[in-house]
Amino acid sequence: MVCEYLPLKALISFGVVLSLSIPCSTNSMSDPRARPSNDSATNTLWTSRPDLLEGDIIQEGGTSRASVNKKIYLWPRGIVPYVMDSGLTALARLAISKAMRKMESLSCISFKLRTNERYFVRFIRGAGCYSCIGRTMDTNGQVVSIGFGCEQEGIVLHELMHTVGFFHTNSRPDRDAYVIVYSKNIRPGFERNFRKYSHGQADRLGAPYDVTSVMHVPRRSWSRNGKNTIESRAGAHVVLGQQRGLSVVDKQQLNQLYNCGSNKGCFVAVGIEKGQIRDSQLRASSYKRYHEPHQARLHLTAGFKGNGAWCAARSRSGEYLQIDLGSRHKITAVATQGMTSLFSKAWVKGYRVQRSDDGRRWVSSAQILRGNWDANSVQYNALRTPLSGRYVRIVPDEWYNQICLRVELYGCK
Repeated sequence: MVCEYLPLKALISFGVVLSLSIPCSTNSMSDPRARPSNDSATNTLWTSRPDLLEGDIIQEGGTSRASVNKKIYLWPRGIVPYVMDSGLTALARLAISKAMRKMESLSCISFKLRTNERYFVRFIRGAGCYSCIGRTMDTNGQVVSIGFGCEQEGIVLHELMHTVGFFHTNSRPDRDAYVIVYSKNIRPGFERNFRKYSHGQADRLGAPYDVTSVMHVPRRSWSRNGKNTIESRAGAHVVLGQQRGLSVVDKQQLNQLYNCGSNKGCFVAVGIEKGQIRDSQLRASSYKRYHEPHQARLHLTAGFKGNGAWCAARSRSGEYLQIDLGSRHKITAVATQGMTSLFSKAWVKGYRVQRSDDGRRWVSSAQILRGNWDANSVQYNALRTPLSGRYVRIVPDEWYNQICLRVELYGCK
């Protein structure tokens, strides 16, 4: 049988939506003594067997991933039939029920006891916490293990997110702009748990990289020496992942993936990075040759269109980058990068955001946003008070070397 993870357009996501196939088996799992740690920085819900992909994803050894693109791997109409094995503890049953009710309350997903459905989920008490990705074609029921130490609502939510189609956030193709992986600290045999997927394999549903996601692995996951194996570029103090429940972005992606009506959230990229915002919609107070406004796209690197990043002709107060969204939007967050080249590096260290409905009268946010600390790391800022308008300006207040910027805006219409 096969645990599939689909591409966003088609269908399955995670903190990223993948276009792959994850083989799935129901062999007995790891050491029954393995249990989640109470240390929030550690690997809190995965067992110690290297044959589980990314720690809690069932696979079959030797089977390579294949690209898939079929709606069949989503649960039709968001309905997930299930059964609970008799071996489950009362505590596990309670955690499963709470997690299912929580997911139902936040989305259009619904769980129902199986009657005669061909494909369904079978909750078992295995050795650890693990699941398949998306709906599989297993007529015996695809396994979700809630074993000893896994009987917590947040942990079950994590496994249910796998079941409905989500991978780990830190598998995103752009993850290296947000986190650092320390290979020397990873336990031998577990290196593949930190692999990332290519842009051809993944679609991020337009969501920002979410370090607060229930699908992000913690800082000391699979550590060989107690040191961090994965760390935010913003600093070792930044907590990665949590087990309290679905984050705002988790909820948004779940509702987007299953097309849940009006509950799709407001943290979707407006399309500067991907090109939905055209070159003509990007303007600036001034710019240097080869650093025109159309280069102010998040993750853009030097190429035939220029050197990557907008840079003001003169680095002084009052310079700005202006984005025409084409229609009125609500903006909830901003992500920025600086500029890097063979000869220099530059970035904006702090900035303000302005909005306008007509491009003439501007209202400035009272919030001064933290900018970047190097040229390539992404700094993500959620706005305390969302801004609404057709036009948005990024106005640098402080910079390193010169004013240079790459950006993405997040929000909704």
